[in-house]
Amino acid sequence: MSSNDTALNHAIEQATSVLQPMFVRPKLRSRLMKKPPFRFLHDIIFSIIKSTNHNFPSSLLFTDAELDSGTFKNDKEAKIQFLDKIIAFVNASREVPIEVESKHIVAGVKAAA
Repeated sequence: MSSNDTALNHAIEQATSVLQPMFVRPKLRSRLMKKPPFRFLHDIIFSIIKSTNHNFPSSLLFTDAELDSGTFKNDKEAKIQFLDKIIAFVNASREVPIEVESKHIVAGVKAAA
């Protein structure tokens, strides 16, 4: 196992230990966490919002269409725009922004360690 694989496995274990207690579904399985499909990410995002901000009006951040993962089924650009919105939202709450590109996530390109 390479050092990148070890680091990724460690990051997945940490994320799972923090996130999974917040919700029942989706189950954060390692094989899905390594290269998560868009639907899986969408489900995780809304599960986190639901479990942490019961009074958070999703309509402030998302359109009605974005609330339905089926909207994105065959629309790569819509997926990228949705993830850009999530990344901007997360970065607004952090001192150090995360460095990730939504187009790489949608393309399934492995993130650099």
